[in-house]
Amino acid sequence: MFDPDIHHRRSIRLKDYDYSQTGAYFVTICVRNRECLMGDVIDGKMILNDFGEIVLKCWKDIPNHFPHVSLNEYVIMPNHIHGIIVIQETDPVVAIHELPLQTTLGIPELSLQTNNTRRRMILPQVIGYFKMNSAKKINQLRKTHGI
Repeated sequence: MFDPDIHHRRSIRLKDYDYSQTGAYFVTICVRNRECLMGDVIDGKMILNDFGEIVLKCWKDIPNHFPHVSLNEYVIMPNHIHGIIVIQETDPVVAIHELPLQTTLGIPELSLQTNNTRRRMILPQVIGYFKMNSAKKINQLRKTHGI
């Protein structure tokens, strides 16, 4: 069981890496507070409940919303999902919700960024879409809107 006093989470993301590059990405997404919400492991086999089925449906639906993304292997556990998301060749993606990066104000080391430069955000968009839709549908079923 997760204990925040002994399990200190740290990011394993690479600094300045563009997570929109073509390639396969192994992701783990945990349920809020690591609540065992999506089913149970019985006799060594994961049995999805209604919430787990929602997560499965939302996961499999990702390529329908992101045409340059495909899914490889995945496993849904009671309180998290592991999966491989594959990003194929894409055109640059602009995150509509993100503000442009600020000008460098004359700092030469930062001169590569301009006001109309935006980060490409394919992987974060995919994860955000998946989390938003699965959480929304589960919350509707649980009658816990906004959790």
